[in-house]
Amino acid sequence: MGIFSRAKDRLIEQMALGYLNGHLLLPYGKATHLRIDSELKRISIDAQLKGEATPITIDLVDYEVSKKGDNYFAEVRKIETSREWLSTLAANELVPVKLKLPPAVGRLLFHAL
Repeated sequence: MGIFSRAKDRLIEQMALGYLNGHLLLPYGKATHLRIDSELKRISIDAQLKGEATPITIDLVDYEVSKKGDNYFAEVRKIETSREWLSTLAANELVPVKLKLPPAVGRLLFHAL
């Protein structure tokens, strides 16, 4: 991975962590760390979720950010977690998952990842 790719991933990580904690994860807990590897198409999130005694790790594997008309989407083809039951649930019920992104977030991710 080149120095530009790593720098770009680190910048997006900071913005994504703020978005996750301010919006998506707010009712469930807090993401404590987020790592992006745009070359491998992998996002890893460490989170302290409400009701969990220990942090959980969530890996979004093989993702794609796309645009259709004025809308942006993130598609995740595989989800792995540090909880076996949650990984099984994700494999059986969630993936592939296609999420509509807020316009500003989608535009940024679409051009950066």
